[in-house]
Amino acid sequence: MNKKQLLKTGAFLLVFIAIFGYLSGILRAKQVATGGSTFVLEEFYQQEKDTVDVCFMGSSQVIWGINNMKMYEDYGISSISVGSGDQPLLVTYFLLKEVDKRQSLKNVVLDMSMLYEKEMESRYRRNIDGMHWSINKLQAILAHVGSEEAESIQSYFIDWIKYHSRWKELSQSDFVYDDSRSSMHRGSIVSSHARPVDIPYEKFIIDNERNKTVEPAEGQVEWFLKIIEYCDDNDIDLLLIKTPKSNWSLAKHNGVQHLADEYGLDFLDFNFDAMLKEIGYNYGQDMWDQEHLNIRGADKLTDYLADYLLERKEYLDYRTVDGYSPGDVERYHKDYKDKYLISSIDVNETFSYLKDERYDLVIQSTEDISGGITEEMKSYLADMGVTVDLSEAAGKNYILAVNGGQCVYELISEEPLTYDGTFSDGLTYSAAADLNKKANEAAIVINEAAQGFAAEGMNIAVYDNEKGEMVDLLTIYTLDGALHVYNR
Repeated sequence: MNKKQLLKTGAFLLVFIAIFGYLSGILRAKQVATGGSTFVLEEFYQQEKDTVDVCFMGSSQVIWGINNMKMYEDYGISSISVGSGDQPLLVTYFLLKEVDKRQSLKNVVLDMSMLYEKEMESRYRRNIDGMHWSINKLQAILAHVGSEEAESIQSYFIDWIKYHSRWKELSQSDFVYDDSRSSMHRGSIVSSHARPVDIPYEKFIIDNERNKTVEPAEGQVEWFLKIIEYCDDNDIDLLLIKTPKSNWSLAKHNGVQHLADEYGLDFLDFNFDAMLKEIGYNYGQDMWDQEHLNIRGADKLTDYLADYLLERKEYLDYRTVDGYSPGDVERYHKDYKDKYLISSIDVNETFSYLKDERYDLVIQSTEDISGGITEEMKSYLADMGVTVDLSEAAGKNYILAVNGGQCVYELISEEPLTYDGTFSDGLTYSAAADLNKKANEAAIVINEAAQGFAAEGMNIAVYDNEKGEMVDLLTIYTLDGALHVYNR
């Protein structure tokens, strides 16, 4: 084979490898749901080199429980979360090396949930697949392949082997990384859900729990010690935390505290009553589910941790750095407001968020709440151009339509009402007001699809006229003589 043939063969192989690698990447399973690790890792890789001082690591609790944009806007700290669902400490160790290689970290804040969770192949895959190829990913694969859970070593290098049958499941997210509609910001999820967990508050805290012994999961201590060693060798301060979590226990706390004491580390456990009170934790409003905080809880935890970090070390205030951008700030602010609206349980707070040119509102009655209408509510409605006084609407039906913050239609009558309207972007809808309707009948029909409300009362559909999608379907209702908010 002459030199020209060798060059042709080499060029063909390079093109083949490039195409094969691209197709394998498309077939690889993506974790792009709200808390997907694909979004987390892509956000990390998008950060400009040497612009991140603090990294939150561990399981999904650090994605939901920390607001990194708040860290920047309120405190000037440049931080990011590189966590994901059930992240094994083996993966955390190699991700730490990957992050530090690009960012020269000052602090790592590690959530300790995974110390007690067994490493599983599914957990490993969802965390490692999204890593870019590097010596750290290679070492993470080689460290894992000897475990009982591991698949064939070839499948970690050639995605086609594991994911070749996924071609039937392919969607747009497999071809294009698009975060424009994501609730992820610097590795933090801006979550809206407010779901009181179905256990009493005193059972959530761990002060009085019987002291049992719980052993760490096999292999997790080994990788935890490697994390400590790496941080020591690279002058990185390591802080251990445990975010509020209903299945955390005193025994688990004691196990982490023992390791923290042995290796001279600080450990902040936010599952004790005193700590929860210090951050101003609201049991019913600050949780997304039994294990994760929503944006309100994340803001409270972030405030505490930011103060804690600043009391112990000086950081560059990135708000003063010319040309530095923490990300899509406009998208974050809109997302942040949406999620505070959706998670609000206070009537006046809810109305304060509703007056926004980005929101189109359709307000219809399915229960008489006229006796509870407050002066604040009337003031907010008046600012939107509403002229009817709903406090005097006892026994009457009404429909109000507000586009871009200004009332475009209002009608009140003792008879049932219907109204066919149009949102600011041209999308059509039909509303109906009837005090005799039940919760399962209360709905607004948008583009011929019924959108149901969860309760009778003042039903409010909130539509984002920029994104062209529903933000919320909420109901103001009366209970024991007081007004309350119910989000669908």
